[in-house]
Amino acid sequence: MNKNTKTYTNLTFARNFKMLMCINDLTLKDIAEKTAYPLSTISTWKRGRIPRNKSVLENLAKIFNTKKSIYLDEIWRLIGVT
Repeated sequence: MNKNTKTYTNLTFARNFKMLMCINDLTLKDIAEKTAYPLSTISTWKRGRIPRNKSVLENLAKIFNTKKSIYLDEIWRLIGVT
């Protein structure tokens, strides 16, 4: 990874991601198939690495069938996406 690339991690994001996976009975593979991202990337999200792309976060909210405002607003503020 480029040393100038910022990586944002958050334990709250990791906890919510795992909880929503469980509630929706989704595996990492299921999410990878629905997002077209590699399994390794989805795994980093599960560990708390926050996707920086707003459309990815919106897609995750749809996959998890949750309101993005509840799930994502805190994350967006953290990474500076408005």
